Amino acid sequence: MKRRNFILSTGVFAAGFLNNNILFGRDSVNTIARNFEVLSDDTSAYHKGKLTHIGGITLEELKDSYEQELFDVIIPMWYKKGIDDKYGGFLCEINYEDETFVTTDKNVWYQSRGLYTFSHIYRLFERDEEHLKVMEETKDFLLKHCVDEDYNWYARVSRDGEKIIESKHLASDLHAVHGFGEYYLATGDEKALDVAVNTSINFIKKLMSPSVQYQSWMEPGVSTYGMWFHFLSALTPLIEDIDSKYNTLGTYKYSDCERLKGMSALCVKRMKAHADYDRRMIFEFLGRDLKPLKDEKYRFIPNGHGVGSGWTYLAEALRIRDHNLFRKGMDVLRWHFTKGWDYKYGGGIINQISPEKPDQILGDGTKPSFATDDGLIGLMFAIEHTHDPWAIEWFERVHTWAYKTYFDKKKKLWIHTADRKGNPIYSYARRGNFHHPRSVMLIIESLKRQIGRKGCVSDFFDQW
Repeated sequence: MKRRNFILSTGVFAAGFLNNNILFGRDSVNTIARNFEVLSDDTSAYHKGKLTHIGGITLEELKDSYEQELFDVIIPMWYKKGIDDKYGGFLCEINYEDETFVTTDKNVWYQSRGLYTFSHIYRLFERDEEHLKVMEETKDFLLKHCVDEDYNWYARVSRDGEKIIESKHLASDLHAVHGFGEYYLATGDEKALDVAVNTSINFIKKLMSPSVQYQSWMEPGVSTYGMWFHFLSALTPLIEDIDSKYNTLGTYKYSDCERLKGMSALCVKRMKAHADYDRRMIFEFLGRDLKPLKDEKYRFIPNGHGVGSGWTYLAEALRIRDHNLFRKGMDVLRWHFTKGWDYKYGGGIINQISPEKPDQILGDGTKPSFATDDGLIGLMFAIEHTHDPWAIEWFERVHTWAYKTYFDKKKKLWIHTADRKGNPIYSYARRGNFHHPRSVMLIIESLKRQIGRKGCVSDFFDQW
């Protein structure tokens, strides 16, 4: 397996990330003013400026730092501990302190998440035979042990897959689309595409059913925001690829693509329904009438999902060439970074707050890392396509806090959750193989595009 050792010699990474003296942390306002020509507040007005730095770090240095994390931290970590060489798939519940397995039972959606991550690595970063082996063994494990003939995916199975520990779960269906869709994109395997498409068809039927229940404690028919935007994030790249190849894939696949387009349009419609534009907030749960529920257990503002969904709006807007949808995605990012950022304890996204009293924190105030991981994708996409000063400043702020808080420099691990004060919670043993690797990879891809344009904003708002 190739390693990118040349990056180790770059001063910015050696002096920054690995020693936890974060890449940023300089005078952000002055740095931005020095390195970027702000022309107006209008999204389409930033064409003459060239973005060369973020927080005093060049785009090339920032890209190199993320690449080093991917190739010298994330990938080796999974080969060291977490890939199941015996049965295929991933073992994700690992004690942080002594690296022992808390359990070897397998959460099915983490198997599909791992399939997505290694397929994406293989497709765009490193076409290594070891990665392909991991992908194939995970795919085979999932198909043999984790799904029924109608594309209903189980929730949890034993390590060898022979025992079903927990029956069906919507999250397993959802992430099977991510995993098999990305496997198809990486390998061209049309059987994997069929799995992704058929799972999508079954999944959307469940979401639209009046009896749908994401969790057992929920009333039937409740619409869950997280399901819609996560599904959209799986559909967008799949549709883009099939759409570009329909002449070679044939009429059958083109018909599949049109079905998926209908699903993505429905995702966007439902995501908009969850948004209260007057109060500038997302509701996680809506009733069958698509209005906020009165029961207190459903009434909270999901800042984590708010910032996490922003980039899915942006990616879909780019695919369908919709300027207004892109702006809506940026609005959602602003709403929930502003509402969710914890100024009292120095940063991080407070996951749940009250819609009636936004200063009132619901739950235990913990700060899951997925919120900043996904939020950083949205901020980087906003930078790439608008050069919005707000996005530049917030990328620096969020990146700085996240790497200071979630990265364990001793163990070289990304921690899943922190408490309100930003202390890592090591008792949460599940090791994430999806949100953080995906964030790192999508940010690298965006930075490469920006460097290729020599720091110029994209032409998205010049077209259509």
